[in-house]
Amino acid sequence: MNRPVTLQFRDANLRMVFEALSRTTGLNVILDRDVRADLKTTIFVKDASVEDTVDLILLQNQLEKRTLNANTMFVYPATAAKQKEYQDLQVRTFQISNSDVKYLQTVLKTVLKIKEVSIDDRSSTLVVRDTPEAIAVAAKVIAAHDVPEPEVMLEVAVLEVSHDRLSNLGIEFPTAFSLTTPTDVTTLGDLRGLSSGRLLISPLTTNFNFKLQDTDANLLASPRIRARNKEKARILIGDRVPTITNSVTPVASGSSVVTGQVQYQDVGLKLEFEPQVYSDDEVGIKINLEVSNIAKEIPGPNGSLAYQIGTRNAQTVLRLRDGETQILGGLISSEDRNTASKIPGLGQLPVVGRLFSNNNGTNNKTEIILSITPRIIRPPAVIDPAVREVFSGTESSIRQRALQLDPVGSVRVQSTGGGAGAVGGGATGPAPATAPVRTPAATTPPPAALPPAAPPPRPATSAPATGTPAPAGAAAGPTPPAGATNYLRNLNQYLNSRAGGGAAPAAPSAPQAAPQPAPQPAPQPAPQPEPPATPAAEPAAPAAPDAAASEPKEGS
Repeated sequence: MNRPVTLQFRDANLRMVFEALSRTTGLNVILDRDVRADLKTTIFVKDASVEDTVDLILLQNQLEKRTLNANTMFVYPATAAKQKEYQDLQVRTFQISNSDVKYLQTVLKTVLKIKEVSIDDRSSTLVVRDTPEAIAVAAKVIAAHDVPEPEVMLEVAVLEVSHDRLSNLGIEFPTAFSLTTPTDVTTLGDLRGLSSGRLLISPLTTNFNFKLQDTDANLLASPRIRARNKEKARILIGDRVPTITNSVTPVASGSSVVTGQVQYQDVGLKLEFEPQVYSDDEVGIKINLEVSNIAKEIPGPNGSLAYQIGTRNAQTVLRLRDGETQILGGLISSEDRNTASKIPGLGQLPVVGRLFSNNNGTNNKTEIILSITPRIIRPPAVIDPAVREVFSGTESSIRQRALQLDPVGSVRVQSTGGGAGAVGGGATGPAPATAPVRTPAATTPPPAALPPAAPPPRPATSAPATGTPAPAGAAAGPTPPAGATNYLRNLNQYLNSRAGGGAAPAAPSAPQAAPQPAPQPAPQPAPQPEPPATPAAEPAAPAAPDAAASEPKEGS
C-alpha cells in the first residue's frame, strides 16, 4: 500500500482502474456486489502511494474499503446499511485516574459523536464501542484530559490584637439613705412624741476609687492546609456553642410536655479557601474570613437559652505568585465607654467637680490581621503535543489520518514494460503494462551500409524502441529516457483507441524518427571493388528488386 504509483485516467471505468492497479502493484481488490458497474473516475497523480490513491478514488465514487491483509482490500458502497454490515467495531475500556468520567462521557458524545459510551462511577472506568479509528481518536482525547490536578499549600497566619483599658477613679459618695421609726411607733400620736434620737437611718458609705486596668492580648493561629485546584478548604478555630430551644405541647389530661432541641453554632475563627493554580506559577485564591464571639446570653421561656454573637467578615479574591505573602488587615473593633457618678451641683463644677464624682470607663480595641502565602506543590500538567491537536476526519466519518496525497518516490519506467507502479490510461481504459511500442523496422539501417567512419551521435529522442534487440554490429545511440518511452506508449494507445483498437500506423512514429535521415543503400556499394557483405550479415536490409541485386555482378 505504500508503493509509488502514477495514474493518468480520464473518465475511465472504475473496474478497469482497479484491474490496472492489481496488475501493476499486486494489490488484491474485491468488490461488493452492490458496487455499480458504470462508475467512472478521472485521476492524474504522479509518484503517490497506493493507499492515498485508492482513498481518493473511493472518495470520488462514495465508496469505502475494508483492509483484509497487507495487500488485499474489500470495496463496498458508503451507505449506512453497508457500514453496519462490514465495519468492524471494537470495545475498549479506559481507566480514568484524574478526570471526571461523566465529563469525558459528554465530550465523547458531543465532540466525536460516539453513541455507545458507558461509565462506572465506582471504579472510574469508561467503556467505548466504535470503529478502531474512532477509538484511537477517543484515546488521544482522553489522554489529553486525564491529567493530575495541581495542588497548592496555603500557609496561613491569623493574628488578633486586642487592647482593653478599665478605669475607675474618683470618690464614690452614697447615693441614697433611709430614715425609719422604731417598731413601737404605730400611731400619729406616738409620732408627735418621738424625738430625733429614736429615729433610725441606714448606714452611709463613701468609697475612694483609684483603679486603672490595661489588658493586651494576642491570639495567633498559624495553620497550614493543602488544597487541590478549585476545591474548597475550611479551617475552624473556636467553639461550637449549643443553643437550646424548648417547645411546650399542652396535654388535656395532665401537665404540658416540654420538648427541647439543641442546635450548635460555630463561634471563633473560620477560614474558607478555594485556590486555582495557573500555568505561569501564580495562584488565585477566594478567601472567606469570619471572626465571631459571644456578646451576650439571652434567656428564653421555659429555660431556653440563646446567644447574641458578634461577628466580623471579610471576603475577597487574590492572585499571588508562588511564595508571595499577602497581609490582610483593618478588621478593627473599637468600643469606648465612660460612666460618671456625680453629686448634683457640686459634681458639675469644672475643676472641683471631679472631687464630687466617680468616673468608670471602659476602652476595648481589637484588630484581626490575616497573612497568607501560597506554595505550589504540583504545577499544572502540560499536555503532550501528540494529543493536544488530533485529526478526527470529517463530520460523517471519523478518521485517524488525514486524506493526503504526498509524493513517496520517483517512478521508474522501463522501455520493455511499464515498470513497477506506472500505469497509463486513455479515454477507454489502461493498456497492458508490458505492451511494447512498435515502430517500422526500416528506420534502422543495415550494418553493411554504414560508411567506415564513425557516424555522429544520434539525438536522444531519435532512437526508436523496437520489439527486437539491435544487431551486434550496429552503432547504437544513447538510451532513450523513460519519459520519451512513456510518451510514445501513451500516444500509441491513444491512436489505437481512435482507430478502434487496430494496429497503430507507421505515421505516428515518423515524427520521432524524423531527425535521423534514412540512408540510401543503393549508391554505397558502387565505388567499392570488393563484393558486398555476405547475405548472412544483411538480415535487416530493406527488400530490393532482383535486377538491382545483379548489377554488382555485371560490374565485376
